[in-house]
Amino acid sequence: MNRRNFLSSSALAFGALTIIPSSIIAGEASNTSLHHFGKGFQSIQSFTSTISIDSVSDIFKESFHELSTILKTQGYGFNTSSLIKFNQKCYALPIVKKSLLNVSTKELAFLIKNQNSYNTYILDHQSTIAFDQFIESFYISLRSHNINFIDLLEVIAPYKVTSYKKGKHTLFAFRNKNGDHITIHNTSKGTKTTIS
Repeated sequence: MNRRNFLSSSALAFGALTIIPSSIIAGEASNTSLHHFGKGFQSIQSFTSTISIDSVSDIFKESFHELSTILKTQGYGFNTSSLIKFNQKCYALPIVKKSLLNVSTKELAFLIKNQNSYNTYILDHQSTIAFDQFIESFYISLRSHNINFIDLLEVIAPYKVTSYKKGKHTLFAFRNKNGDHITIHNTSKGTKTTIS
């Protein structure tokens, strides 16, 4: 390649880099805390606790390492200090899907204990919104009936996942600690949440 072609291709590459926002190049994950994810998540923030990855068991660390490897290879941004503990069996990690068009989607990864290991589940953007709306409506209902908020996490947090399917039709069904069956179903026609 001669010097003229090198200079023109270098100038084009530099110009392309100036168009791309620096947040994409830097891989910022600053908006991955739970309170950026919606009103439902904001309402439960005082009832949940963020935890350090250093304060959990080795089994959890191993599962979290596997999850973080998967998330990084699939282009997700996340902040390890945003790990949320819902209860003894359920942890959530807010994640953001990186995009070259500077459009980010907020999603949620769950780590749920299953005997001697943790299974991981990733809710897509629409399912995360539906989960947030489920939390918000349940929070409003508790507040309007003056019911104790201590029970809130026992109702909304997954205790045992009964069905999980990710793709064009996403399905996330779980039982909470009280035994209620909650299903979040996302199709091309929309998303719905049912409790039975």
